[in-house]
Amino acid sequence: MASKPLPKYLQIYEYFINQIISENYHENQKLPSETEIMEQFSVSRIVAINALKKLSNEGYIHSVARKGSFVSSKSNSIAKAFSNAALEQKRVVLIVPEVQNQFSASFVREIDEQLYANNAYCSIHYSNNSLQRESNLIDYAKKTMADGIILFPCDQDTYTPPLLSAVKKNLPILLIDRDMPGLGLSSVSTDNVEAMKMITSHLINLNHKKIAVFSNTAMKCFSITDRINGFLLEMNANNMFVDPSHIITPNDKDILKEKLNHIIENKLVTSFICLNPYDFETVIQTIQNHGFSCPDDFSVAHFDNIAPDSFIFSQTTHIRQNTVALASKTISILMDSIKEQKNLNQKINIPSNFINGFTTKRL
Repeated sequence: MASKPLPKYLQIYEYFINQIISENYHENQKLPSETEIMEQFSVSRIVAINALKKLSNEGYIHSVARKGSFVSSKSNSIAKAFSNAALEQKRVVLIVPEVQNQFSASFVREIDEQLYANNAYCSIHYSNNSLQRESNLIDYAKKTMADGIILFPCDQDTYTPPLLSAVKKNLPILLIDRDMPGLGLSSVSTDNVEAMKMITSHLINLNHKKIAVFSNTAMKCFSITDRINGFLLEMNANNMFVDPSHIITPNDKDILKEKLNHIIENKLVTSFICLNPYDFETVIQTIQNHGFSCPDDFSVAHFDNIAPDSFIFSQTTHIRQNTVALASKTISILMDSIKEQKNLNQKINIPSNFINGFTTKRL
């Protein structure tokens, strides 16, 4: 479950405590005014007042009439009493578009658990595929002094100002299942090319020659592009003809549905590779709507596990991405980046497992 972000005044309170602990503010040094805090953190005056009041109540700062707030003489000794423990525990902001299937839910859970095992805690946020919201969350991570960001970008082709600013400031950022060339950021992804080659090879070995690829996800998505490339490479390696009209992608939703119905109704292919679980359920439902069955009339394979409450209860033929290995490598690189306070520019591809289930059969 996603952890709720701290109230704004507590975020500001923690920010100034970290500044005092790190000795960026020294004894008797003046803090920003209420107005400056309002502008820096985009908050109301009452929020700024509450943050300063909490710092004052706990002895970190003191107020001087008509002059402002200053670091207390005893605050450094108070801070240093817990500074080692506070500085050892890292805070990471995880930004994902949404948790839309069993793979992404499992991945988020693994990230959270493995960060905790590495003496770090995770704040999980959802961009809902909105670049503006993603930008705001990156700003939030910077303002609250997060030690690092794990980012699943909703658009790998758009380099937003907050992202570029964070990179310029050497805030450790690790990309998941995406790459953004030129930024020097590390990325951890499933080896989608090899995974697709495995699943395509399986169908070819079952004597399938007419194979369709179905995706309801935009081609600009890095993982989808790699999966289609893997399909083309494996078909080419086996001297198999690929009909471009049998690679069905969502340039137009109505045309996509129309093409899928046309291919199934006329049995133009013998098998489908679906690029996520929702695509799989769409194809299975369309096959059944036309009075056909799987795998007797069409073999169907797909990426990622089917959710336990799906209408498909038995084990299907699919690629199972290794969420444990993905999360482990992500945390390992990110913690190294945090330690060195810079981005390491490592590109890691994690192998997947192929599961031979009941939804494919030999022709």
